[in-house]
Amino acid sequence: MDVVVDTGADLTMIPYPCGLDLQLRPAHGDVMTLNGISGSTPYLLRTLQLTIGSIRLRTRIAWSQLEDVPAIFGRTDGLEKLVARFDGLRRRVSLSQG
Repeated sequence: MDVVVDTGADLTMIPYPCGLDLQLRPAHGDVMTLNGISGSTPYLLRTLQLTIGSIRLRTRIAWSQLEDVPAIFGRTDGLEKLVARFDGLRRRVSLSQG
């Protein structure tokens, strides 16, 4: 899955169809709203285990209740737990747990 790494995003977000693929199920009464640059997005807060290469993170995610939102990797339980190294000469990015 393509994911946008967004240092300005508080939460990691996945679109509605992705959550269904991961067998997430909606629950009544716990829909929250995330306000961002592109407007308001209703979401359900869930906790998932993410795997990025050999790194595993237990991460709270915002499961968007809309279909056409990008998958975003944000700070909380995500970027704040990683160290990224950018090597422009070799055109590589490496991640490690911080």
